[in-house]
Formats: sequence, C-alpha cells, structure tokens
Amino acid sequence: MAAKCYLGAASPYDAAKVLAKKGDLVSLKTAAELALIAGEKELSTSFSVRCAQELLSARNWVAAQEVLQQQNSLLGQRLVFCTSELLYKSLPEGSTMEWKSLSPPCFHSWAVRHKDPFLHTVAEVWQRTFGVNTIEQFKAAFHQLHGTEHPPATPNTSIRQLLFHISYDATLALLSSQVTAWDEAVRALLRAVTRASDAGHFTLMQEICYLLLPNGCSHLHDHVDITNVASTAAYKSLQAFVSYAQLYDLWWGCSEESQPSVHLNFSFTKQEIPELYHSPSAESSAAESAKKTEGELAATSGDIVEMKAGVSDRTAEKLEDCLSCTPSRPHSKRQLILNSCKVLVSEVHAVFQSVQNDIKQIQKKLADMIQEHQKSLMLTTTRDNAVENKPNMNSEMPAEESSPDRQNQGVQELAPLSLAMLTKTLSEANQKLGELPEFVKIFPFPDVLECCLILLHIGAQYPTELPVDLRQQALNILQKYSKGQKAYDVYRKFCT
Repeated sequence: MAAKCYLGAASPYDAAKVLAKKGDLVSLKTAAELALIAGEKELSTSFSVRCAQELLSARNWVAAQEVLQQQNSLLGQRLVFCTSELLYKSLPEGSTMEWKSLSPPCFHSWAVRHKDPFLHTVAEVWQRTFGVNTIEQFKAAFHQLHGTEHPPATPNTSIRQLLFHISYDATLALLSSQVTAWDEAVRALLRAVTRASDAGHFTLMQEICYLLLPNGCSHLHDHVDITNVASTAAYKSLQAFVSYAQLYDLWWGCSEESQPSVHLNFSFTKQEIPELYHSPSAESSAAESAKKTEGELAATSGDIVEMKAGVSDRTAEKLEDCLSCTPSRPHSKRQLILNSCKVLVSEVHAVFQSVQNDIKQIQKKLADMIQEHQKSLMLTTTRDNAVENKPNMNSEMPAEESSPDRQNQGVQELAPLSLAMLTKTLSEANQKLGELPEFVKIFPFPDVLECCLILLHIGAQYPTELPVDLRQQALNILQKYSKGQKAYDVYRKFCT
C-alpha cells in the first residue's frame, strides 16, 4: 500500500525502497525495475543482486542469470554466478549435501563436468556463453568485483554462502590472471583455499585446492613480484596450503598400490574423524591443532596411530591397515610430495604460532584466576552475612576460624604475585609478537608443529623417501617450539 502511495505521488525511488524491504523475490524484482525507471542505477543494481542471491539460495542459477543479465553493469556478478554453478557441479555430492532447498536445482545446459582443468572450463564458458574474451571485458569485470570484501568464514557459515564466496574469489583470481594482476590472483586463490578450512571443512579445502590448482602453484612463481615481501609471503602461504592438502592425502593414502590417492572423494567422512575438519588459520591454529595432533599423530615407527576419544573403530581400522602397508619400491610421486612439503617447515611461522599459543594460555590462566578471585569474594561475603545473622555462634567458633579472611590468607598472598608474573609474561609475549614480520601475521599458514609430526610419521613408514634434512628440520622445530604443548609428548616418541 505504501509503495502504491509513493507511485501515486510520482516518487518511484521511495516506492522501490519500500518494496525492497519486503525481501521476497517478486518485490525485489519490482523494486529493481522501479529504481531503474527512477534513474537510480546503483540502487537497481543492488536490488537485482539481492534477488539473484535469493534465487541462488533455491539453487536456481537459470533464473538468477535472467535477473542479472537485464543490467550491463552486472557482468562481473554474472561471471561469479557462472563460476558458482560450475563449482557446484564439479564438487562431489557430499560437499554440497548441506545445501538444501525445497525445489530441485536448476542448471544451464553448459553446467556439466569436464575433464579439463576447472579454471580452463570456466574461461571457456565465459567466452562461449557470455562473450567475454577481450582484455577490455576482463578489465571491466575485474573492476566491478575488485575491492569487495566478504566476512571471514566461520564454522557457522552456511555452505551456500561459503561456496559463493569461494566462487567469487576464484572468479577474481581468473580475471586477475587475464589482466596480468598476478599478485591479486595469488591472494584471491589463497582466500578461496583458506575459506573452506576456516569454516571447518578440511576435505572441502583439499577439493578446492585440486580444482583450482590441479598441478600445484609453481606456474605462478614466475609471475609473482619477488621484490614485494607481501606478494612473496602470499605465494608461500598458498604453496603451503597446497602442500598441506597433499600431505594429508599422502598420509591417508598409505601407498599408491594398496590405496590409490583420491583427490575429490576421500574415504574419511566428517562423522568418522571429526577432529580433522578444523580451521588451521594463523589466528587459531596453534592451540587447536596442538590438541588435535596429540590424538591423530601419536605414533612411532611400526605402531598404530593412537586416536582421540570419539573416533570410530572403522576409522582406527583404516589407519591400522594404512600403517601395515609396506612399500615394495620407491614411489616418485610420494617423494615429490614430501620434497614440496619443505615449505611447511617454516621456523618463522612456528615462532608466531608458538607465541600465539603462549598468549592464549596466559589469557586463560588470567581468566581462571579472576574467576577464582570472584568466587572467593562471593564466599567471603556469604560467610560474613552468616556471622552477622548468628552473633551467638560467633563466640563458640575457634579463634583461628572466626575470620574467613584468615582462611583465604594464603590465596590472597599468592594471587598478587601470580598475577604480576602472568602480566609480565603476557607483556613479554606481546612484545615478541610485535617484533615478528608483518606478513607472518597477515597471511594464514598451516600449523607447523602438526605438519612436522605428520612428516615424521610418514618418514617412520618410508624412511628412505623423507629427505634427511627435512626430517632434521622437523625435529629441530618440534624440539624448540613444542615444549609445554601436547605435541611435545608425541615428538619425544620419535626421538626414542
């Protein structure tokens, strides 16, 4: 009714805004048309994108493209939705099963799986279906998408939103490569890979790695500006996550003969081994992964991996079968993967993650101390009130028990000293954190201690295939930075 009033008053702009507040598809479509009539192109574009997003929630890519194609300024968004549709079709069903809608998905005829690399297929569809094949078109789409920031992924991020943001980053990476903005391409690929792990989908992160970078990222090395520290650091982080995915694939695969490596359909499910579906970002990897590695990697040569509580017997049997495999001959592929894992054994990142872990432990102790102090104060107040309400009983109490403050005297004397020590330690840790290079704090990196333990575990199975220098580096890092953490107990088993 309000929209009709605004239309009657010859104010289509206000009518469009009122309609858009309803949020349903029909209202958003009408609002976009009214805003366009009113000459508000940016507002109309915004409503069209919202409408397309609603259609994407219903997995109706055909209708979404029909909405977007009405405006020429949405070429970049059309390419993102195209990438999203192809990504959905390329992933195994298990990765998208959480994306549910009342209606079945609606795909274009060109949205089929191809044997060609994923990004190559995307570029072909762009050219064949959308006519995007010139530098000017690539630049126009790049400028439409560049600069848009999406919220970081968390375990609460829906699979629909997660896959769309990954598609956005993959689209921006491909456009960046077409306009030779290689530094941006590397960063976009890094965001696409790490979003899945930040959301707690570890195998999805592996699948994104193999889709976007089926042959690794070595082809990007020559295009990265080596004089730019940040660009080099971003490339190293991307290289590390690719190696990280391959390292777990190698560990789970056991050997190429007995259990072939499967890139897009791993045999472990989230229900079987949930602790592997974690978020190894630089902000949280040190503490969480240290807990994870105790159960996953606590194995010595020839022993069965000790699993944490909650892992099914079926998973344990798989790992037992894996450990019982013996290589009949050297595997060049395994050796290549292990050699590429040298990037994971990064001491500067180990320092950063170790300091982060120390800070979290100190903060937890401070929080526990404050909580205990508050409980002590509440207990003291309660006892004081009880004494005031029963004055006759006060004279019958022994002298040493007459004052609740006397009972807590030891705690009160120790608390200030402990608080001062913890505060000083926290200050020193923060100072050490501030002295580290900025690029270490900006770009995510896999948990170094975790990677070292996996490398040593694989090396125990295949001692001739893990480079001696890499094994020694892994041992040295664990010796320096795993003390005080649960990973240290696992490390000691490799030294015996």
